[in-house]
Amino acid sequence: MGVLIDALGALIVGAILMMITFQFQIQDTAHRMIHSVDLLDSGQEAMDELGKIISMAGIGVDPDSVVVTATDSTFAFRTRWNYGTGLLMVTSNVLQISLGDSTAVGRPIVITQGGATFNTLARILWIEELAFEFYRLDDSMVSFPTTATSRGDIRFLDMMMTLRKPPPRLGAQPLRTRIASRLYLMNSYLQGG
Repeated sequence: MGVLIDALGALIVGAILMMITFQFQIQDTAHRMIHSVDLLDSGQEAMDELGKIISMAGIGVDPDSVVVTATDSTFAFRTRWNYGTGLLMVTSNVLQISLGDSTAVGRPIVITQGGATFNTLARILWIEELAFEFYRLDDSMVSFPTTATSRGDIRFLDMMMTLRKPPPRLGAQPLRTRIASRLYLMNSYLQGG
């Protein structure tokens, strides 16, 4: 009889431990999923905002002089659109997109126009890297470093963003996601055909 009671006790204790382990695994998976969704939302918001800004490249500017700077981490272009006011200007100005210095919550996207720095996209957190690849009208890639001639040929670009967030549980791997988008400089694309 004692053996039967010992066996039943072991079975009950084992079942309780299995349920506790299973519950911790479910909680860990749920936390990782919540953090992943948050990370993807931040990345999508950043890509949408940058897409809207880049779509204004070349308004009222000769298509061969739109791109001012084209490196793997910085993109600057001419436009008559004013980022600060959202209105068209009489003269063109240069708008630059790059990443700021590293912080505890990633690197902020920095927009610079006419010497003024706008941190309106700094609310988007966890950005680790922002990279650009530039292409000509015939789909050939523009190699780095760019020259005035090769910058004049740029008609679209690929923008890649890497986001990194600390894990929800200590000792786990950080969460990373990469988002890519192809953006056309439509004003140059249509004018320079």
